[in-house]
Amino acid sequence: MTDTWPKETIISFIEGEDDANVFTYSEKWQKHMGRLGVKAYQDNGHGGNDYTIPKKWIRLPMKTRMVSEARRVASASALMKARARRQTGRIAPETMSPDSVATPSTPKMGNPASSATRGAK
Repeated sequence: MTDTWPKETIISFIEGEDDANVFTYSEKWQKHMGRLGVKAYQDNGHGGNDYTIPKKWIRLPMKTRMVSEARRVASASALMKARARRQTGRIAPETMSPDSVATPSTPKMGNPASSATRGAK
């Protein structure tokens, strides 16, 4: 088989069984199986090998999440505002809520247990 042809890999398994079958022409997959310690149980004589592996070694693809356009725009806008805050070192006024505005306070000096509680003169 030449390198110009696509190299097929087929992974198949039956729901009730513990093992899966991997048939591949790909040298990359064949090397991977060797690193896993799996030996081919059949060679088709044309560069394809069959392997049996535990089904638990096969990971199903992650379910992709569909995000609405409005949500995507809102996320992008929030990210841009966060980057702007980080660059300027301050929070932009339009992003602050009234509850998040700091009120000036008088700093407390000394020990929380004031001198009055210790019987100071």
